[in-house]
Amino acid sequence: MTYSIDLTPRESARVNAAARRAGIAPGDLIKRLALEHLSKTSTVFEDRLDAKLCEWQTQDQVKLMPDLSAEALYSRWSDEDTKMSLDDRHDEDRLWHEIEQSLSSTEGRASLRRLG
Repeated sequence: MTYSIDLTPRESARVNAAARRAGIAPGDLIKRLALEHLSKTSTVFEDRLDAKLCEWQTQDQVKLMPDLSAEALYSRWSDEDTKMSLDDRHDEDRLWHEIEQSLSSTEGRASLRRLG
């Protein structure tokens, strides 16, 4: 996706100078800065999910993923997904479909926890 931003001549000069110092194109610098900022800000959903995972780990007295935020986990999964072949994706989709069906049929009996 492409975004367009309006910069004053002074702002543009600052971006160009910073990009030259970093040895990258101005657009790449802006992208890097935006993504760095976004990685530092978490969404309400991610905060709730992290809190729920910590609560379950405390209840179970098990540290499943120490010091790994939901954001970092999603990022890792996203990176792994980009390396998958089309056949791998179909296999993965089939597997998750089978898991969802199995969970739906055994949810009550297994006393599974709900995120919502």
